[in-house]
Amino acid sequence: MEKNNKKRYKINKKLSISGAILIITGLFSYLWINYSIRQDNISLKIIRLDQILFQQSSPEDIRHCLKPYPLFRKNFLQCHTHNQKQIIHLLHTMIEDENIQKLYKEVQKTYKNTDILAQHLTQALQKIQITYPHFKMPTVMTFMTGMAQDFYIDEQIMVIGLDFFLGTKGSYRPSLPKYLLRQYTPETLIVYVLKQIAQHFFLPAQKPTTYLLEDMIHHGKVYHFVKTVFPQVKEYALMGYTPQQMTLVKNSAQELWRYFIGQALFYNTQPDTKRPYITEGPFTLPISQECPGKIGHWIGFQIVHHYAKFHKKNLKQIMQHADAQEMLENAHYHP
Repeated sequence: MEKNNKKRYKINKKLSISGAILIITGLFSYLWINYSIRQDNISLKIIRLDQILFQQSSPEDIRHCLKPYPLFRKNFLQCHTHNQKQIIHLLHTMIEDENIQKLYKEVQKTYKNTDILAQHLTQALQKIQITYPHFKMPTVMTFMTGMAQDFYIDEQIMVIGLDFFLGTKGSYRPSLPKYLLRQYTPETLIVYVLKQIAQHFFLPAQKPTTYLLEDMIHHGKVYHFVKTVFPQVKEYALMGYTPQQMTLVKNSAQELWRYFIGQALFYNTQPDTKRPYITEGPFTLPISQECPGKIGHWIGFQIVHHYAKFHKKNLKQIMQHADAQEMLENAHYHP
């Protein structure tokens, strides 16, 4: 009898353990399914402060309409008790200006709604939260400053100056060189925003003195970030090049690689030598006038992207990777 009881106990124990495993497995499945649902149901709302402002007709109306947005008033407008009257007056003067009103109408025509931008940001946020589950997107707002400020970001709010992003159809364009204007279009707005997010939240600060290679990897991580969270982006739009320039760069990848090695550029620390390869410009003059500007960014992006793909590194691992030399040596990038 005692022997049978022991046998029964062993059977019951096995059943209990099996049951526990099933319960735990089921729990993890439940949590994963619900986590996936939560991710899929992320809905990002964009506050159209440009529309709210231009519906007002008096300084008092403006003061009242901005009252629900204290962070916008304080952080973006720098509006405090001592200068509130002056700020409100400037905003009222802006919305009464005929040229600004014309610009506003163009903004509303181009951005009748911001559903596509919200959809793209939502998609990017879902991908960001795979490796940064606690990241919270700042409250996204749109505004108009009459070409005074294109973008603002901090931990709590992100303000997009839509008047900067009208593209070639806009009657008014920012006072910027042609090679920079390519980055200020409705099509490239999402790229611009995601680069700012990458730099503000996820890119570690650079050391004061760096090799050109470290600068290239630093910038390359930004492009890798955008490509990872918004994979459908065209590479020319990502880089701020024309399609023709992008084709030329890709076709010249081997020659560019040989040039950087032959000129011993990777380990150069001289600011004047490094500058042409990593700053915005119409071309990279040390190479040729046909070579687009900041070509070091593109090569850095290739190194980072190949390294991540070959070693199956997630976004967080890449953004936190601090050894540019190791990344270069093990990227398996051989154009």
